Amino acid sequence: MPGIAYNLIVLRVGELFLKGDNRRHFVALLEGNIRRALIDLPSITMERGQGRLFVTCPPEDLERALERVRHVSASPR
Repeated sequence: MPGIAYNLIVLRVGELFLKGDNRRHFVALLEGNIRRALIDLPSITMERGQGRLFVTCPPEDLERALERVRHVSASPR
């Protein structure tokens, strides 16, 4: 979208690598929990890569997104 600035939130999931063969499961749980926490902010997108989750959001949603992802865990809900 030309002319619109976006913010990038980078979430490191390094601790989950200690879980061995369960790592993919815990990363998927975390990603799902983050998506649920941000579900009412439709302009936000999320991608996974290199042990991180990348959340892209417009400036008006940044504070709400940050506050919500601070409280998300990889626990089943």
